[in-house]
Amino acid sequence: MSVTHSGKLSNAAKLAALTYLITTPGDLYLGFATVAITSASTLATITESTHIGRFQMDDKLASAVLNGSDIPEIASNAGITSGNASASGQEIIAWFITTVPSASAGDIIAYGNGDAMYTNIGSAITITAGDLKIQID
Repeated sequence: MSVTHSGKLSNAAKLAALTYLITTPGDLYLGFATVAITSASTLATITESTHIGRFQMDDKLASAVLNGSDIPEIASNAGITSGNASASGQEIIAWFITTVPSASAGDIIAYGNGDAMYTNIGSAITITAGDLKIQID
């Protein structure tokens, strides 16, 4: 007789996985999208902002820790400021982290959907330290 036994990763394994995903690929780039991103999204299928380009994260992510709810998490450890928008009025509702500075080939490492932000020509999008969070639950 065959029996199936399902298991789960420990918090230690989840913390290690988060750390690996953020530190191993090399350079990471943050980009913005105008349509919600899902787990099935790829760089080729998202609707990326045409007003704000991707930019290098430059070690803006803290080490993986257990947050107050014991969920493994990485948060931004410093404020993140994009380049200046090339035009006004575009609604940004999602962000993503990838290993490529441009183009539609490559992987989305992490993503999030949230409150709308609007581009304003000549202005950057700013994310306060701690407000960009990546979790494994």
